[in-house]
Amino acid sequence: MLFALLQELGLFTSVAIATAIYYTAHYLLNAAQKPRLITAEGSKLRHFIEQHVPAAEETYWPSFWCYHSHLLTPISNAFRQRNPKLNFYR
Repeated sequence: MLFALLQELGLFTSVAIATAIYYTAHYLLNAAQKPRLITAEGSKLRHFIEQHVPAAEETYWPSFWCYHSHLLTPISNAFRQRNPKLNFYR
């Protein structure tokens, strides 16, 4: 039944739907991660972060539309090309 529906919708729409389903599943299974603390076990820095930074213990959910760093570059370049150049001084 699903394959008959996809054939009815056409190739482009079927590929778009399949890509959206894959992307959503990949995001839900792989994107959310708890931050890793790269410090020595029992160090003062690790203890301080664990005591004073509650976000270090929470799961981080990046934005859905562009959570993978490899996608950020071409998307930011596309936005940069559409915007006019701004003249500014440092």
